[in-house]
Amino acid sequence: MTAAGTVSGMARDIDRDQIIAAYADGQEVEEIERRFGVTRAEIEQIVAGEPGPVESAPAPRRAPAAIVAATLIVVLYGLVQFVTAAAHPYYSRGFAATIAAIVTVVYGLIAVGIWRGWRAVQWIGGFGGAIAVVTGAGVNAEPDPLRLIGGAVFVALLFVPEQSRDWFTRRR
Repeated sequence: MTAAGTVSGMARDIDRDQIIAAYADGQEVEEIERRFGVTRAEIEQIVAGEPGPVESAPAPRRAPAAIVAATLIVVLYGLVQFVTAAAHPYYSRGFAATIAAIVTVVYGLIAVGIWRGWRAVQWIGGFGGAIAVVTGAGVNAEPDPLRLIGGAVFVALLFVPEQSRDWFTRRR
């Protein structure tokens, strides 16, 4: 609380006296929320006379663009693998169908791990991307430029941008 009797928020100053007066006059809490840009919890804290700055819930983390792109790459690649396996006559039945389903679930888990910022998934994804680069370069077979470029882009999205590296740091 500053000397003028205001509460310092993120980018706003709220006059406690005006909020208390509006509440005392019988204004609806929803109207006070709209008028002053505060939450119900902040109004209750101010009216109760609790000292100190008004604390609101922390804003959820927003995923950086590189993380969104890496997640989309994994999801789309997993869907392509699933559709390919479902359409192929050999993979559409029996044990091969079970393996195809498990592989699809693994891609889904990797996508969730990237989205949530799990450090182990960053390294697993980097390893998978590196394998895609090596196999795409045609080390043991014919070169596959799409696999080579896709693997390189995926590894770059996970490890190069600073926002990506920050996304995977431990939260304390």
